[in-house]
Amino acid sequence: MLWQCRHPSEFPRDRWIAILDSTPEGSPYLLPEWSLFWEDVWPGGRAEVWCLQDGDTVRAVVPLVRRTRYGFLWRHAQPYGTPCGPILLDKTALSADEWRTLSRTLISARCLECTITSGSPDLDPTTWKTELRQGNWVIRVAGKTMGELGRNFSGSHTRNIEKGEALGLRVSSPASVGELDLLRHAWRDQTRAPRFILHPRYGAALLARFAAIESLVWHLAWAGERPVAGVIFLVHRGQAVSVDTIVDRDPQFRGAGHWLMADTLRSLLDRGVKAIDLGGAPGGGPHDGLDEFKSGWGATHEEHLTHIYRHPLYSLLRRNP
Repeated sequence: MLWQCRHPSEFPRDRWIAILDSTPEGSPYLLPEWSLFWEDVWPGGRAEVWCLQDGDTVRAVVPLVRRTRYGFLWRHAQPYGTPCGPILLDKTALSADEWRTLSRTLISARCLECTITSGSPDLDPTTWKTELRQGNWVIRVAGKTMGELGRNFSGSHTRNIEKGEALGLRVSSPASVGELDLLRHAWRDQTRAPRFILHPRYGAALLARFAAIESLVWHLAWAGERPVAGVIFLVHRGQAVSVDTIVDRDPQFRGAGHWLMADTLRSLLDRGVKAIDLGGAPGGGPHDGLDEFKSGWGATHEEHLTHIYRHPLYSLLRRNP
């Protein structure tokens, strides 16, 4: 069996989705549009899909995004988000020999670094370094009602939702790049703004790639003509992942973010979503207030493995860029 590299546009989407839907966790981060999104927004980036094939049968698919570093070597980077690859058609882990073959293939393809997040520990330790990443907060809905999701909330979080309710907010979804320009203008003074909601290239690429396949849930909360909170989720086959959130820091709009998250989670439940990934903490470290907010919705902390391959030249080049 050989690993073959293709561009996602060369791999039939219906076949890709069939492989993805054969896995227990059909994460939206494994949709072909997610790799293509990063190709759109990363200068010099190129989406790739590495396929392990036995004749006409595809056993595994590893979506990666390629970027140029240090002028001549390629870096295969895990796209933002977890979990990400491999997608296994037969639901079995790759053998150590198959991982070694992938390693050799990446080396021959001038790969400098490769990061794959997966539950499989079946790796060659001489080539791949395995580490336990900070996990994500995931709500396993399992028939729960909206009231049951928020029953772990502290009094302050409940009061914030009530404050948001009292603001009389309305919710909309941006449908054009022009609306995103209005949003960026309204929040031009918001420092530390997340890149997805306010970055012109990222927002436009999200709309272009995901709106047509109805996998994008992008809600904005408005107080009159002023946007005061925003959330973005990607959804596929009962799985939802949080991509970005932002809240106006004006004290009079405190509670808008809590209220909008409650409204969005309600709409996800109405869509039949079974698992909602709220992400981890900023920078991958602990963040007590954020962790309390996510666990308040009934989310539990789920850890996962990260497998990293680095070319022997990687450390030298990092020290001497």
